[in-house]
Parts: sequence; C-alpha cells; structure tokens
Amino acid sequence: MAHSASLHSKENNAPSNAGTKHLDPHEEEYNERKDVITCLIGFDFDGFQKAGAAGDQGAEDSFRALAKEKLADVAPKVSAALKTAGLYSQDVELFFFPLPAVQEFRDLFQARIGWLP
Repeated sequence: MAHSASLHSKENNAPSNAGTKHLDPHEEEYNERKDVITCLIGFDFDGFQKAGAAGDQGAEDSFRALAKEKLADVAPKVSAALKTAGLYSQDVELFFFPLPAVQEFRDLFQARIGWLP
C-alpha cells in the first residue's frame, strides 16, 4: 500500500516521524488520537459595506462589532443543529469566513482548483 509505505522508513518499517504514529492503526499511539470535525463556513456578510461607511478610521472596529453581532445570532442555531444531528458530544471546530459575495468566491475558487460546475 503506497500510503502506508509513506509513513514508514524502508529500513526497519518504523515510522519516519513520531507524529505519524497517531495515523498508523498498527501503532499503540493510534488509540490516543483525537478525532475532531473541522468545517470552514463561508457566508454572505453585508458588514463589508456597512463598515466601509464608517470611514477609514472606524471601519475595522465597525466590522468587528458587526461580525460579533452576527456570530452571536448564529451560535445558538449552530449549537441546536449540532445537538439535533447527534453531534453534541463530538469535538467540532467551526471557522466562519465572512465574504461580500460567497457564491462569487466559491465560483472563483472552484475554477482555480479545476472543479468547474
């Protein structure tokens, strides 16, 4: 198996990096790994326009306040959805990525990586 071979040195079939032992199901350290769900969530956010109206001096503070307000609104909904999905006790790391136009970003990104619709 090519993937498995990359985790081991050729001489003694020992992991070439101690950190990779957690990825090898034949190693004791594999049982110590911690599984975490990680998700990047891009969303349309009108805070860019609103913060821009605050001028150069206040734009960053305005944007930060608007983003905190939006996240405070979304957090209980996300928590409820995770609980409903049976993921309440699962470690989940969510990264919210505000964008002026998420679909435009998605289209540009997918074109760049070759995932054209």
